[in-house]
Amino acid sequence: MQNNFRYELKFILDENKAHNCFEWINSIGATEKYSCRTNNSIYFDDLENSSVRENLMGISQRKKIRMRWYGNDAKSLSDLKLEIKERKGRLNSKTNIPLPALSKLIHQTTISELNEKLMKCLRELNSNDTVLNQYLIPELLIRYQRLYFETRDSIRITFDKNIKFFNVISNQRLNELTPVDYRMGVMEVKFLPENKDKVANFLRRTYLTPKRHSKYLVGLSVLKSVLYY
Repeated sequence: MQNNFRYELKFILDENKAHNCFEWINSIGATEKYSCRTNNSIYFDDLENSSVRENLMGISQRKKIRMRWYGNDAKSLSDLKLEIKERKGRLNSKTNIPLPALSKLIHQTTISELNEKLMKCLRELNSNDTVLNQYLIPELLIRYQRLYFETRDSIRITFDKNIKFFNVISNQRLNELTPVDYRMGVMEVKFLPENKDKVANFLRRTYLTPKRHSKYLVGLSVLKSVLYY
């Protein structure tokens, strides 16, 4: 499913700023849309590390690929899918590809075996998307808890906490990986272009300043794979 292009503003928050951000969320009339749930994402790159290089260089038109699902373990796993995030300038969109065939395998096989199953699924799609026709390599697992809020104008706000990064090791299963904690929280404000002025007015009520931020690159940096600030 292809979503409309939208803005995604990101804010990096310590504990004190997080408290203030929740006061701000309440002040603009945003209410909880979903219960807090655990998000899991495996990020992939090609053999040339194109996703990392283009992000570090600030290429305005780029894509990244991740496998995402919800839940802490195999029993609570839900909604496994591949996501292709596309960026054009300051706007973002997302294409979702459901992967029901991999749901029972994701916690039972090694990462290399899981990746081969994924490659097989993508070949069967016969997609014209060049990103999906490349050999993809799993680079990083990220797990965090996400809170969801939304205003009456469909301005979405998410807050990610308890973020953990995992260096993926091809001959290990996901539950065998060792986490590294990230102590900051990440708030995102997501909205369609027609709500740009409204969001700007909302943000005048807070001292928060959006920053360029990629969990993927931050995770690789924390795990000493790239330099990213």
